[in-house]
Amino acid sequence: MALLGNRSINCVVGIFTMTGGLLLAKPLRERNFVTMLDPFQIKYGEVLTAVLSLVSLFLDVLWVAAVVASLGGVMSVVLDLSFSLCIWISAAVAIVYTLLGGLYSVAYTDVIQLSLIFVSLWGCVPFVLMNPHTLDIRQTLMNNTLHGPWIGTLELKKTFIFIDDFLYLSLGGLGYQCFHQRILSASSSATAKVSCIAAAFVILVFGIPPILLGAGAASTD
Repeated sequence: MALLGNRSINCVVGIFTMTGGLLLAKPLRERNFVTMLDPFQIKYGEVLTAVLSLVSLFLDVLWVAAVVASLGGVMSVVLDLSFSLCIWISAAVAIVYTLLGGLYSVAYTDVIQLSLIFVSLWGCVPFVLMNPHTLDIRQTLMNNTLHGPWIGTLELKKTFIFIDDFLYLSLGGLGYQCFHQRILSASSSATAKVSCIAAAFVILVFGIPPILLGAGAASTD
């Protein structure tokens, strides 16, 4: 229950909590694996799996630290409290609801968080674009007198950077246990696949407000 939510996470919740996994969802679920390292243990033994688990643990430690630090920073600004106190509060809240509800509480917290993020980001867009200090982003698309044009250019020397960014955004999550935990907790293989495909399109919609906000920032003195 704590790790996989009794394998009963439905499609809607799944869409809010993961992307990717089209090829991995079915084989991992059919063998009733609990973690993404289970197939490695069967194939290569416990020693290699132990090494890989340390890598996964190290990545999770860095990821959790980054998330708690960013949340603490936001709380510090909004509540006007000290940064360190906000980090302690953030960590305590996350630990409590995770221990009490297991993956269920984590998954449904994802739904609440992403809903708030979606509404808040789109709420910021008209405020920024209609600000009197912001120029019309349609006019600054290719010719911006304040900064460089916000659409940018594709330069040959940046080819490998774009390839790296594309691979990271499209395949980067496949190396994280938290993603495979969502696949394995889905109520069925079909639900896991549909959730992955739908989430891949939904995340594109989430990317629109940051683009518009960035365009507004680039069009402001």
